[in-house]
Amino acid sequence: MKRKSLNSSSFDDSSNHSHDIHAIVSPYYSSWQKSYDPEFLKKMSTKVLAKTWGKPSVFRNDRYPMFGNGLVMAEGSIWVHHRHVIAPTFSPLNLKGMASMMVDSTRKMIDKWVSQICGCSIGKLFTIKKTLEAKKLGEEIDKLLLSIIEARMKSDKRQPQQDLLGHLLQENHHDDQVDGQVKKALSMRELVDECKTFFFGGYETTALSITWTLMLLAMHEDWQNQLRDEIKEVVGNDELDVNLLAELKKMKLVMNEALRLYPPSPNVQRQAKEDIQIDHLVVPKEVTFGSML
Repeated sequence: MKRKSLNSSSFDDSSNHSHDIHAIVSPYYSSWQKSYDPEFLKKMSTKVLAKTWGKPSVFRNDRYPMFGNGLVMAEGSIWVHHRHVIAPTFSPLNLKGMASMMVDSTRKMIDKWVSQICGCSIGKLFTIKKTLEAKKLGEEIDKLLLSIIEARMKSDKRQPQQDLLGHLLQENHHDDQVDGQVKKALSMRELVDECKTFFFGGYETTALSITWTLMLLAMHEDWQNQLRDEIKEVVGNDELDVNLLAELKKMKLVMNEALRLYPPSPNVQRQAKEDIQIDHLVVPKEVTFGSML
């Protein structure tokens, strides 16, 4: 077989590249989506009560070791209660306070990358480690997070740390009211589940978003140069100031376009808890459907 040569033009011509990866990765979902009225989802969200739809049981069983019953898996009043406790943690003021931690963490990561690239072979960097079974791994993570939370609760009584866990513990000191009913503060089990949710969910979605953004920038060198020039103009050689982020207009455009083309969570699955009728269509109980975003 004759080997096909790869020249620079093979990489430079990005105009022919299709970003419709859903049709390639999930062709059946793509074809099914075209077979139904686009107004179907609108009717489900406006005419069908949310309580008649739920998270698919297969996902709840499969992903419980990873997420527990945190915000990703919770439903109904439990979801509302958890969200009321967690939402203030992600206020703009709190996120600004955590910016310096993000910068320090990123700098350490980059330094580690540099030392690894300079000090060892490329093959060693991509060694695949043997993983434990999901259930056993989930139990070990539970123990680790439980010890971290308990230690933090003992040490943060006077001066809470201004990170994600510190804010979450602060918001969890008082009872909450949901649908006219008083809900107690999150239990230790619920706190562990929420920590797992934001550690794994937040890590994965952020990593995917950055990966796709870097890929798009690699395909469009002109935008790389524009972003570099913008950063030099706005930030200069100084340390990154979170208050300057709003002035990076082109950076925001690039990030939004990357999220539009390659969303980190591209689909949503729901399961009917009972027979649901939408116009002439009846969705039987326990039927699971997926929708591309």
